[in-house]
Amino acid sequence: MFLTRTASLAKGRAFRRETATPVSNHKLKNPGTSKARPRRTDMANTPQAKKRIRRNANRAEINGARMSRIRTFVKKVEAACGTGDKTAAAEALLAAQPELAKGVAKGVLHKNTAARKFSRLTKRVAAL
Repeated sequence: MFLTRTASLAKGRAFRRETATPVSNHKLKNPGTSKARPRRTDMANTPQAKKRIRRNANRAEINGARMSRIRTFVKKVEAACGTGDKTAAAEALLAAQPELAKGVAKGVLHKNTAARKFSRLTKRVAAL
């Protein structure tokens, strides 16, 4: 359901109730034209910039897989805590700790984030 523009401003949305067309929140640079300037997609002109694009795509895939692996280990600890099995939770925690540390070493997690997650998981396991 779309809101009117006055109601949508309070909620941060930019749609009208009558039509499903988005309402622009900014003024066009050239008010005489109804079309915005097309975006450039061929940004990389130098060989180094093209290589960075390739490398960043590869690293994004690797980092995404690493974060997914870390989340899986954390979920295993949380699932074991949910069942109330302290030994399984402790074993899952021992398996998750090196993964969190590896995420910090590889740069996909901030060290304080990993420390916070590990601390909270440790408290949950100790409370069982």
